[in-house]
Amino acid sequence: MIKLNPILCEEANHIQTTLIHFGHAVLGPWWKGKDVTLNCSQLYYIVKGSAKFVFNDNEILIMEEGNWYLLPSGLSVTYCCDDFMEEIYFHLKLCNIDWIDLLKNYPKPLQLPIKEDMTDFFLSLLNSNNSLDGYRLRQTLDSVLLSFIDNYNIEFKSKKLSPYISKALAYISNNLSMQLTVSEIVKNTFVSKSTLEAHFKQELGTSIHKYLLNTVMFEASQMLLKTNLSICAISERFGFCDQFHFSKQFKESFGKSPKEFRKSPPM
Repeated sequence: MIKLNPILCEEANHIQTTLIHFGHAVLGPWWKGKDVTLNCSQLYYIVKGSAKFVFNDNEILIMEEGNWYLLPSGLSVTYCCDDFMEEIYFHLKLCNIDWIDLLKNYPKPLQLPIKEDMTDFFLSLLNSNNSLDGYRLRQTLDSVLLSFIDNYNIEFKSKKLSPYISKALAYISNNLSMQLTVSEIVKNTFVSKSTLEAHFKQELGTSIHKYLLNTVMFEASQMLLKTNLSICAISERFGFCDQFHFSKQFKESFGKSPKEFRKSPPM
């Protein structure tokens, strides 16, 4: 007898870990930020030292050596390092087929003890361009994420976006700019404004404008880190009226000016 489970295969193929940043940082008292909303999930491997995070207004997390920490996307945090901390960090998204971060808006940071010293392994990969090393790294991260999911009993609700939202997100992605208006998005989604706004709130938990702003800020942050484009050029690329307005909005989103963000390591 042969027994098949095509539905589970499909569900497995719909989940994907996308690694955005991978780095090593030695931090000091200069490393701090206030009311920063995370645009992607952040995984920390603490090698030495400690740092403090405040979330949900007054709850405190002390990151200490010997532990993994997972900060879900959507979480708002204030952070500082009073003395010294050495970390290996990973910015990532664990998404389904509709590019929804499955960890988004989990209400608090998560902590697990490091079971095996992997410092040398991670540091050895920092200068590698080998695709097999990339695969090894992603498999390692998938295993760590699964440990968090199992330990905290995190459940993923299988949910696909409505055609309205899928069309809107595709249009935003292809025309990403602060000059893009809600009316233009609505017109090209072939649905009423009230219907689209209701679906955004229900399916994504945010407004159209907030989603657009967060997406622009995230893509701008990637350009700051991955290209040599000037801040003025990035500002123009995303349709801001001037560099001052871009810098002000960027600081509201990340707690740092574009210049500070480019010079300092990602959180």
